[in-house]
Amino acid sequence: MDVIKYYESLKFDRQRIIKKNNSRVTNLKNVKVVGKYKEKKKYKYITLNERVKSERDIIIVIDNNILRIDTKISHLDERLNNYQDNIAFFKRNRFKKNYSKIKNQILFNVYTKIMKIYKYVDDHNILVKDIYLINYDKNIDNNYMIYELDNLLTAAFLPYEKRINYIYDYMCDYLDSEFMEFNLCDFKDEKCVSRRELECSGCKNPVTYGCCYTKGRVCPNLINSRCTIKSLPCKFFTCRYLERRGIKYRPWDYLLIRLFLSYRQMDILDMSLYTPKDEIMKKLLKKNIFDGLKKNFYNLSLILEFRGDKRI
Repeated sequence: MDVIKYYESLKFDRQRIIKKNNSRVTNLKNVKVVGKYKEKKKYKYITLNERVKSERDIIIVIDNNILRIDTKISHLDERLNNYQDNIAFFKRNRFKKNYSKIKNQILFNVYTKIMKIYKYVDDHNILVKDIYLINYDKNIDNNYMIYELDNLLTAAFLPYEKRINYIYDYMCDYLDSEFMEFNLCDFKDEKCVSRRELECSGCKNPVTYGCCYTKGRVCPNLINSRCTIKSLPCKFFTCRYLERRGIKYRPWDYLLIRLFLSYRQMDILDMSLYTPKDEIMKKLLKKNIFDGLKKNFYNLSLILEFRGDKRI
């Protein structure tokens, strides 16, 4: 990726990471958003930075400020706004999606601290009764961070097969929403922006249906201009035209997938185009003796990545 492509990629990465709050955060499954709380003697209230030591059931208290990304990216915004003065920085970091990485780093640190508390309570036969998020401010644009943390916890608490199914469905909905929000394919008369502006420029009969037209035919799963299968690999796919504009989606860019899926499973989600969900799920759930080893190694690599790289 050359420097200009990286710059465009970083601009889009910022656009999709920094989202405005539309309303107050609602419908969380694991986290309770509270303004103030009154401590009850029967519970031990634990913040994420405390050393856990308790014989009572626990309530975890998370300060909303640690889920803010705006305070972490000001230096990166300054470089992005003064691109010409920071070309050396962009050359040095052109293989990193810095905004996504900062977001994932924040969520990973919070998630791992919560999981350590859950391990403690499991080992000591006590319970986590609630997770409180305090100091919530609807004027701080971090609702999406709260939702993502809640989704990570939902996945963590599910049994294995249900967890994989949850991740699959969540990512399908997420990518559908994002492609629609940014109108990435920009279809007009069944011709995507790539077919109109690049591949079929000057053609009398431009190819329609975008990337659903492959190997000289329309994908058989496309009926009446609608996809009839739920194929997550297809939703991850971005064509060369979008990638030239710095728009690229890959399974390993998402913390929800990186935390819970192995290398093999991520490759399946990257490579199994035009494949229905039931067939992909069979592949994902197929036992592999190396998955556990690879997953442990991959979790270690995440820790090293997020805690060892101070040059974000």
